[in-house]
Amino acid sequence: MNTTSETILTVRNLKVDFTTPDGTVNAVKGIDLEVRQGETLAVVGESGSGKSQTMMGIMGLLASNGMIEGSAKYRGRELIGLPVGELNTIRGSKITMIFQEPMLALNPLHTVLKQVTETLILHKGMTPKQARNRTLELLQLVRMQNPEQKLL
Repeated sequence: MNTTSETILTVRNLKVDFTTPDGTVNAVKGIDLEVRQGETLAVVGESGSGKSQTMMGIMGLLASNGMIEGSAKYRGRELIGLPVGELNTIRGSKITMIFQEPMLALNPLHTVLKQVTETLILHKGMTPKQARNRTLELLQLVRMQNPEQKLL
């Protein structure tokens, strides 16, 4: 590991609990992790081991019955308890997650154009026209056949 690179994400003693009618469920029981610039983090484990809840907690996306404790800092800025508006400037553009269930990545009730451009407009500040052009570029980059037709 390169110890001279900047630490991007530091998580210390992160705990995620959920209040249920049957009591409290301890989904994450104190995780520590660190990601430095240039590194990619893959969180792996069995189904139900707390992977998604860890990342959802870090990004402030827990269900309403979820509670989080500990610290998660992005470039030294504490994320836990950060107002939604400020988190929105980080989520999707600085920190994101790829869910383990690929069928949940895109909503089949909406066009690819709508879903991808919405993200580019919200997180990259693009105009609708810029977002459409970038979406086309992205579809071409992954070598999708007839990408222009996918945008209809």
